[in-house]
Amino acid sequence: MSLVQVKAKSQITIPAKIRELLGIKEGDYLEAEVKRDSIILTPKEIIDKKKEKAREKIFALLEKNWQRNKNVPYKEIEAVVNKAVQKVKEEEIREIKARE
Repeated sequence: MSLVQVKAKSQITIPAKIRELLGIKEGDYLEAEVKRDSIILTPKEIIDKKKEKAREKIFALLEKNWQRNKNVPYKEIEAVVNKAVQKVKEEEIREIKARE
């Protein structure tokens, strides 16, 4: 457990270990909500137009791949992509933990 102090203008600093574990960087957004007598901060991603265009390109490539491999069910292609994304996330977490 980490103790934080409320500073001027009601600002707090999230401890480095927590930021690294959750991948929170300067400029990221957090959703703040009250549950009972606690404040819950949840990292949120705001999709800007550049990210949305990149996302559209990725889905277009996936669609093209699926069209070329019609014999492969879409769910299988989706599973391969999800595995790749999960591996990248796991590698990022390992790198963060290695730095601790």
